[in-house]
Amino acid sequence: MNRDAYNLMLDGIDRATGNAGTLHRVTRELQTLYMRGPRTDREQAEELLQRAETLARMLAADVLQVRMSFDRTYTDQPKQAEGAL
Repeated sequence: MNRDAYNLMLDGIDRATGNAGTLHRVTRELQTLYMRGPRTDREQAEELLQRAETLARMLAADVLQVRMSFDRTYTDQPKQAEGAL
């Protein structure tokens, strides 16, 4: 087992978990904002959407790191990432 890759995998999981939780909160804020109907503040909605997009990209990068570290941990030959960012 590759210990360095294993530790990177755990770090990636921690970051992914944090980013997923933050993304969940942001999308709930967005949902609440849109529940107001036509009175939705467009500027606030745009800001929340941009935050959600950024968090989604960060989450995807974290998961990709976990995949690559997982492969190195157990095989020492990482898989080629499909659909890499």
